[in-house]
Amino acid sequence: MLSAAAAALLTAVMTVAAANADTTITTQTSTELLTSGSGNIIIDATGAVNITKNGVPAVTLNSNASVTNNGAISNTATDGGVGVVIDTTSGNIVNSSGFSSTGNIDVGGTGTGKRGIVIQGGNTFYGPITLTTLNALTVTGAVVPTQQSAMIVQGDNSAAFLLLQGTKVTGNIFLSGGGIVQNASVNSTASNSIMVDLEVR
Repeated sequence: MLSAAAAALLTAVMTVAAANADTTITTQTSTELLTSGSGNIIIDATGAVNITKNGVPAVTLNSNASVTNNGAISNTATDGGVGVVIDTTSGNIVNSSGFSSTGNIDVGGTGTGKRGIVIQGGNTFYGPITLTTLNALTVTGAVVPTQQSAMIVQGDNSAAFLLLQGTKVTGNIFLSGGGIVQNASVNSTASNSIMVDLEVR
């Protein structure tokens, strides 16, 4: 028989587990998602997280969970639009399968000061960050790509991939797939946007 304290602890653990059940997106949503409230986030090929908010990431990985994007993440046509943030503000993220994308991350359109993927918070993220190609095996045994990751960044003073000073990543960073398309603002002559910015201490 469980003691009252053990039963209470077990109930608390079960409550936390239930609150952090996985979230699978199969259609379009206009609400930003955080792993601290949504658990592991899986965006299916038919799913999308589409917002238009200044300084608010469409998807935030801020707990020991993972984000898998096979669909679309976008925060377009606004100043300070952010696609994905990996946020270690609350402490090291140590038991995560990381962030992986075979889909699109889009912070294009009008506006400036945008970010595709940001790692911030001043602590360490122990996990991989992967933009890659989804392959399939045909009946003949050939491996063919079925979709590729892509990141679109548009706007002066923008960055496709930003690791903020004081924050560390202990894991592989693999920027592959369809690549990163980055342009300054429409009709702009500025050349002050950055593809990959790894700030040092």
